[in-house]
Order: sequence, then C-alpha cells, then structure tokens
Amino acid sequence: MNKHFIVLFCLCMFFVTAAEAQEKTDDIAFWTTVKVDPPAIAERWFTSVILEYRLKNDLKETDLYSALALIDYKIDSHWRAGLGYEFFLNKMPGKDIVEHRYYPQVTYNCKLQRFSVSLRSRVMNTFTEWKKPNWRHRNRLKISYNIKNAPLRPFVYVEPYNSLSKPFYRTNKIRYAGGCSVILAAKQSLDVFYMQESYHTRPFVRHVIGVDYSYSF
Repeated sequence: MNKHFIVLFCLCMFFVTAAEAQEKTDDIAFWTTVKVDPPAIAERWFTSVILEYRLKNDLKETDLYSALALIDYKIDSHWRAGLGYEFFLNKMPGKDIVEHRYYPQVTYNCKLQRFSVSLRSRVMNTFTEWKKPNWRHRNRLKISYNIKNAPLRPFVYVEPYNSLSKPFYRTNKIRYAGGCSVILAAKQSLDVFYMQESYHTRPFVRHVIGVDYSYSF
C-alpha cells in the first residue's frame, strides 16, 4: 500500500513539475496609446507624437512604456515618406531594459468609394546596444469603411514582420486585427480593436485588446 502511494505521489509530482516548466504558449494583453498630431511645421511636413502603455501576463503585469516621434513628408495625395524614432522601457523580472528603434517608412493611401486602403512599409532597427542591430521589414495593409451618416469607421489589417538578417526575410510574426474607429469630434477619434499576434519563431500567440486615442490640431 505504501509502495503504491509513493509511486503515485512521485508520478503526480513529475507531471506537476513538467506542466510548470512548460513554456507558456499564449497570453492576453492590453495596449493603449495617445497620439497627438501638432500643426504642420511647414508646407507638406507633418509630425506625430505617440505615447504607449502595455499590460501582459493576462493583464496582471506591466509590459512596457514607449514614446514615439515621427516626421512625415506628403509627396502627393497618395504617398508619404517619413522617419521615426521610438523609445521603449521594457519591464522585465527584477530589472528594466531600455530599447531604441528608428526607421524610415513609406505610406500609400487611396479611397475606393467608401473604402479606404492604406499600405505602410517600415525598415526598422531595434536595439539595446548600437553595435547589435536588429533589422526587420514591417508591412501593414489596412482597410477601413466609412459608414454613411455614422461616426464609425470599422477596419481590419494584417501586418507581417520579416527579418533582414539571417535567415533572410524569415517571417518572425504576423499581426491580424479588427476594430472600429469612433469619431468623437472634428479632430478627435478613438480606436477600439482586437489583435492576434502570432509568432513564427516559437509557439506563442498574444491576444491583444487595444484602445487608441488620437487628437489632431
């Protein structure tokens, strides 16, 4: 009897330890941003500032704080080219890690009746040390719809991240999102969305609930 109890106890401890050691394969997160578009600094030149806060681990822990500054040049009614810099403060167990990111970007926008289509392409370098670059190519295709006589703009988008180092142009992760923009006033809007971020380099999926506020001068 005692032998059977000891064997059963050992088996239970083994499976509990194995389950605890198993890597987490999904998470629920919350992301929120505040975006401000100041008045144009010159003809065709525009700037944006974005502050972001994220929660992770099923909304139990702070993931990061970030601040982004972007300058854009309006080439014509469809094309824009810009340069951005982003600062990250990542909250890790027992320490904080600072990251920097800079990127050139090109954006194409067009309207098809009540649909709006936007394609944004970025070549990003994200690093903690200048001597250790991490280049990626990031593309976002976004489609939104202007509901007649309603302050609502439902949208969907897809955004793959591809490595520019070895292995070259491997897809690291893809974001799929759907949500709605609510026009609060002439210069204010609120985006509410759900996004699934699927990693291809490891078995991990992040489910993100997001709320973004925008104000334009």
